[in-house]
Amino acid sequence: MLYTITNSFEGLTPGNYPASFVGVSKIETQKGEALRWAFTTDDGKTISGLTDAAKPTVKNKLGRWLCALAKAPLQAGTQVEPSDYIGKKYILIVSAHESGGRLDTFSMLG
Repeated sequence: MLYTITNSFEGLTPGNYPASFVGVSKIETQKGEALRWAFTTDDGKTISGLTDAAKPTVKNKLGRWLCALAKAPLQAGTQVEPSDYIGKKYILIVSAHESGGRLDTFSMLG
């Protein structure tokens, strides 16, 4: 059976992107304070994603992304200083969502 997608989105195409970590910054959203994680691809495109600014745990996205950033095990007691990883290379996984491509996760290269 042939399926036709009826809606489209602009912006980031789903896929895998090698990129360098730029940093994390606090921003205000409609839902409150959040953290914006920014990466830059080799061709200069910025890819970013959001996490809550809450306390990191092994069960939330902030905890998972901190451990991914540091290539550390996801376990209580792990300490990560994001600025230590600025300039490091990662592979970003971007998936399709109704509002456009969204950064789902990333992993350090090398």
